[in-house]
Amino acid sequence: MLAIRKAGEEIDKDKYGKVVDEVVGEFKSDLTVTKDGVEKLSKYLKKDWEKMRKAIA
Repeated sequence: MLAIRKAGEEIDKDKYGKVVDEVVGEFKSDLTVTKDGVEKLSKYLKKDWEKMRKAIA
């Protein structure tokens, strides 16, 4: 449990918030740019999931 908590603390919540804000703002005007933002968010999520998976193992 402690390893999960520590791994969770290493996740940059501001990074996610910034990308989500960009995607929501861009969604209103440009679908192509939104796709780029979603891909960036996906990359961050995969990277942080690996951190969590390693902490659990």
